[in-house]
Amino acid sequence: MAVNVLMVAEKPSLGQSIAHLLSGGKMHSRRAALDVHEFEGRFRGAPAHYKVTSVIGHVLSIDFPAKYQSWETTEPSTLFDAPTIKSESNPKAHVCRHLQNEAKGCDFLVLWLDCDREGENICFEVMEHTVGWMRQRPGQQVFRARFSAISGPEINAAMGRLGEPNKNEAQAVDARQELDLKVGVAFTRFQTRFFQGKYGNLNAAVVSYGPCQTPTLTFCVERHQRIAAFQPEPFWLVRPHVSKAGQRLELEWGRGRIFDMEIAQMFQRLVADAKSLKVTSVSEKEDRCSRPHGLNTVELLKIASSALNIGPHHAMQ
Repeated sequence: MAVNVLMVAEKPSLGQSIAHLLSGGKMHSRRAALDVHEFEGRFRGAPAHYKVTSVIGHVLSIDFPAKYQSWETTEPSTLFDAPTIKSESNPKAHVCRHLQNEAKGCDFLVLWLDCDREGENICFEVMEHTVGWMRQRPGQQVFRARFSAISGPEINAAMGRLGEPNKNEAQAVDARQELDLKVGVAFTRFQTRFFQGKYGNLNAAVVSYGPCQTPTLTFCVERHQRIAAFQPEPFWLVRPHVSKAGQRLELEWGRGRIFDMEIAQMFQRLVADAKSLKVTSVSEKEDRCSRPHGLNTVELLKIASSALNIGPHHAMQ
């Protein structure tokens, strides 16, 4: 008796390619919420009927419950301890219902998600909406295919060395998603409420912030602190001028700035007393400057209007 194998890829084009390679092009396709490609073959030594479908990226997304959605009644600091919930990422695509329908009557699940942490996380999202609808059998029912290219030899080799999904990597993505959500939403709400009322052009704007912007924010703060703490200090340079065949040249001193005037004067005397110099090497390069483009006034007015809220008349002035 043939077993039923459901295989799930990360996107429709990948699912179609996998089905085409494994079936040798002998497959038939049907349209459900997402494309499904079916063919006959063998799975772990037994005759098998294959169904290959896909998701469209993450099946689930993380958010706060409804009671934490209000900006007015929820303090940003409380979001760090708030619970989170997962819901369907794209309800209009009906991906969850599609997976459940295709999993019914299947004996095995083979996951063809991308071979990174995000792909591992999507594996467990797919399992959440398939395993409970499959026929229960003893032994391993869920398999993970790991591949690095969409080619016949690579896909067939991946089928020959099926493993298991890595739960630790999937949970690492869960932790990162929760941190991104809590840090991003808490700081965005705090900054928006803090700056509104202080700057007129921000009264209707959301001052967005996310953990990925932390390094940039750090650079800005450090630069501001260096500028604020800057104390001017006099320095000296030796800048000799030489003339050769009527050509006057100003030379740059490789040592740079000196903050001790007496040492700078010593070097100045050494250069002045020498009265001549020797060229030790010469390098040349050719540089061409293209003619500048004419001003595209129409494009200027469009960008000024859409990006800066400056009207055409004001922009032309």
